[in-house]
Amino acid sequence: MVRVLVAADSEPARAGLEALVEHGGSLRVIGSSTAGVALPERIRALAPDVIVLEPPTLEDDSFALWLARVSDAAAGVPLILVGGDVLRAVAWELLHAGVRGLLSYDATAEEIRAAVEAVAAGLVTLDSAAADAMLASLEYAVPARVLPAVTHPPVTPGPSLTRREIEVLNAVAEGLGNKHIAVRLGISDHTVKTHLAAIFEKLGATSRTEAVILGARSGIIPL
Repeated sequence: MVRVLVAADSEPARAGLEALVEHGGSLRVIGSSTAGVALPERIRALAPDVIVLEPPTLEDDSFALWLARVSDAAAGVPLILVGGDVLRAVAWELLHAGVRGLLSYDATAEEIRAAVEAVAAGLVTLDSAAADAMLASLEYAVPARVLPAVTHPPVTPGPSLTRREIEVLNAVAEGLGNKHIAVRLGISDHTVKTHLAAIFEKLGATSRTEAVILGARSGIIPL
């Protein structure tokens, strides 16, 4: 059972998130809170496994201080932020600050539940818009001269990743969680985790997002 704390300043938003998280399965909402000053105390009191929250609307400096307080209270408990384009624009900074999930306001119950299960397992999960924003910022930040010039047809993946590892990485790129990948490939959740660990090691990645980015840039998976 994954114990979830839901937070949002709006009571309807809190109720909506609670309903989406507890849409059946092994997730349980153990409490709720506003997203402001009461949140750190609620985190310490309830000791959740995952925190799903809609951040308050704050200026840049105030938002950074708010996030620092929440992250300090969470003490390693993964945070999933539900928001709009403002969050996607600073996705890299949020991940560096300890956020492990970014979802849009229109995320479905299945998407939210998959995100909670993923971050509870130690993974990072992003909606497609956030992932696209991160890829775009990466392409903008990297000088063109460091990218290899393609003067011949792309080389097919060599022994660096096995066929099964490539299948798993492609499924990750589609946004599937471990359980969905296991069902698709007919393997166990544990085997999926083993493949992901091998993929991370071979690509030098520290998260699912980074693995997808590195896999795409090396030609292992299509963008």
